[in-house]
Amino acid sequence: MFVFIFIFISFIILLYLLIFFFLESSGVLVCTSTTSAFIFSLYNKESLGAFKSLVTSPMTAICRYSDFGPTCGGGHDVYIANNANSNQNSYTHFDNSYSVPSGVQDHYTILAGTNRFTPDDWEVFYLA
Repeated sequence: MFVFIFIFISFIILLYLLIFFFLESSGVLVCTSTTSAFIFSLYNKESLGAFKSLVTSPMTAICRYSDFGPTCGGGHDVYIANNANSNQNSYTHFDNSYSVPSGVQDHYTILAGTNRFTPDDWEVFYLA
């Protein structure tokens, strides 16, 4: 199964995951291993052009917990907070479990334009 998650803010981030994220985690942090996950940035504040970042730590490619949204990487390369549309608790800290393209100057703001953000929208596509 394939899951594509599009996060819309000033910049578009595409997360590709080879697992089904929305399984109940029963109050326990659960990380899923996959070598197929990646983060794709269409546009970024450093004008590097579109890039694809492959997972470098497959054991923590995607994590889930009942109190927050999709999280990529054990160190939260991309973290979507609970009730993300009404707060700025979502954040990026790129370079934990995913590769960073050469030339990136700020790992905290390259994906979303700022470290903390409120997603404008996000969509999930599931292909079986």
